[in-house]
Amino acid sequence: MRLTERDLTVFKEFLNLGPLTAKQLVALDIFPNEKKARDRAKLLHQQGYVDYCPKPYFGPGRPEYVYFLNQRKANEILLLLDCSREDICIMKPSAYAPLLLHHLAINDFVICIRQACKHSGVYEASIIPEYKQLSSKVSKLKKSTAQGFITTELIPDGLICLSRKKDTTKSLLFFEIYRATQTLEGGERSIRHKLEGYIAYRKQGLYSNFSDLFSHSFKGFRVLLVVYSASYLEKLKNICNEIAPAGLFWLALNEGITPATVFKPIWHVPGEEGLKAIVNLKERGE
Repeated sequence: MRLTERDLTVFKEFLNLGPLTAKQLVALDIFPNEKKARDRAKLLHQQGYVDYCPKPYFGPGRPEYVYFLNQRKANEILLLLDCSREDICIMKPSAYAPLLLHHLAINDFVICIRQACKHSGVYEASIIPEYKQLSSKVSKLKKSTAQGFITTELIPDGLICLSRKKDTTKSLLFFEIYRATQTLEGGERSIRHKLEGYIAYRKQGLYSNFSDLFSHSFKGFRVLLVVYSASYLEKLKNICNEIAPAGLFWLALNEGITPATVFKPIWHVPGEEGLKAIVNLKERGE
């Protein structure tokens, strides 16, 4: 079997994003349809380059598969792509279903932002998913307690540096995916803890640690909260209204987020009136 340029592109996306479904490979404009993606993945699997596992799902119908690079072929793949072993991490899907589904949800949002930039012709984005390399760049922050200070680590689901192609203005955006797998009653404490971490992160100015990575001196940042349930979104809005400064958290329902809409006014901003768009970079100067 002869490896093609498209195969190498598939390998690169596995290195960038980790495990992917056939639907996501199509969304990345690598294959024209899911059947083509599945057929090629099957051939790559037969040659030992790609492995797969079932995507967790409930109900009747054909199971969807999640594809990923075979670690036993790692050295050959890195040689083909001219990558060093230190720069990448070949990921296997988590055996824990909620973590795998969360990983795929992160990839859906990353792909959506990338495609929105591509279709706009105006914006461009550098995106770092947490599971790739972000944890090494996010600094520890101090949170006060009754006894003094404790040090915790804030690790987002991902980070976006969004900019216009025509100017040097850049916007720093963290994002979190809430699939509502936790009940709000049982998970509200952990949710508040994460949101309070972002508030402390802004107060301590720790976002300045990304200036060297993106060659830009940021004045602030925003946090995009992608929510899979309308009731969950309302609850998060209420929590943000209680504890957060206006304009820090931006919320949207996942079902309304597509490459055609993600840059449009679909975002709820607690503390501000009406729906907002995340691409007013010049106005915010972030």
